[in-house]
Amino acid sequence: MTMSSVSMNEPTFTSPELELLALLVESDHRQSEADREARDNARAEQRAAMEDQLEAMEDQADATRVGAFVQGGLMIAGGACSFASASAEFEAKVATQTVEAQQQLQHAAKRLAIVGQTATGLAAPAGALFGTANAEDAQREATAAEQAQTQASWRAEDAAKHEDEVDKHTDALIQQMQGILETQDATTTAVLSNF
Repeated sequence: MTMSSVSMNEPTFTSPELELLALLVESDHRQSEADREARDNARAEQRAAMEDQLEAMEDQADATRVGAFVQGGLMIAGGACSFASASAEFEAKVATQTVEAQQQLQHAAKRLAIVGQTATGLAAPAGALFGTANAEDAQREATAAEQAQTQASWRAEDAAKHEDEVDKHTDALIQQMQGILETQDATTTAVLSNF
């Protein structure tokens, strides 16, 4: 074999052991690339899960605010109706109006009192319906996103650890190859020195 027939880019090995080691190094290289890709994908999933968690936490805060506004609005409406009821009742007792007008004011006062009590009574359940229930749903979504984030983090760590192990294995294989080549060179030199 002449030097011109051997490509400088393709290594030529003279022993099956070296060829096997070269194949193992190539396999390790591919495994290392796969590990890097798995790590990068897991980190992307982790970032997406973080964003999902933040969004769910914002939804939870929004739901809590909506619930508070609904509950507060109904409490205010209930209080206003109760105040109007008391005012109508007071006017019915004090005013010098006809009996029919007094009865209408008393009837209106009773209706306003019922509406006020109803609105006040509905405030807490409506606040829970529009706020607490949605906030709890958002909290569950935030927790699920946090769990997905943790799992993605574990996968990224596992891939990085495996990549390091493969790199160490590759280094050991390359050292073996260098040792074999040095032994072959020494043997070749010894043989050639005898001529």
